[in-house]
Amino acid sequence: MTLSGPRGRFSARVVFGVARPASLRIEIPEGTGLRFLLVTRDGSLRADLPGEDAMFEGPATHDTMNDLFGIDLEPQDLAGALLGTPPQTMEATWRFDRDLPAQVILRASRGSKLSLTFEDPEIAPPPARAFEFGSPRGRSLTLREMSDRLGLRR
Repeated sequence: MTLSGPRGRFSARVVFGVARPASLRIEIPEGTGLRFLLVTRDGSLRADLPGEDAMFEGPATHDTMNDLFGIDLEPQDLAGALLGTPPQTMEATWRFDRDLPAQVILRASRGSKLSLTFEDPEIAPPPARAFEFGSPRGRSLTLREMSDRLGLRR
């Protein structure tokens, strides 16, 4: 994933899962485990740092996504765009390779650009359990603390 916008650019290897109407799962791998896990479902968001036994829970909103990643998109809009139905305020450009998605570039009306390149895409939806929140972690963080620890915000 590469994100660019008025305040900079960053890239990270991520694993995405999406399901209608607005469920989203983002994993950032590290070594043999997960560095970061984000799940949104039914208007709620949970971000986990498994290695630190820490988590943040809050609303699945544009502001939360912006504070965590610098992505100025509603989680439901990002999920919709990845499933082929972007909101009218977003432009989505797809590139396919042998009938499978290879890349999508999303341009939001606010000026950011999110480019996702797919390696070994799976077009079957993830199981419903992929969008469940896990057991509570040992520590709860504020949104700012989670953003600082994650270190991906532009």
